[in-house]
Amino acid sequence: MQERIDQNVSFGGAIAYVIKRSHSFSMIVARLVVMLSKLENDLTLAAATLFH
Repeated sequence: MQERIDQNVSFGGAIAYVIKRSHSFSMIVARLVVMLSKLENDLTLAAATLFH
């Protein structure tokens, strides 16, 4: 059981390390957020057009 907890901690630590170290990772996330919000806007426009 203890082994499994240590695994989870090291896994979380690895993720935190990657996020802290990698600026490009945060850039990718930012791009995804922008893309998703743009897609949401497009879908909203399409819905407004359809149900006008």
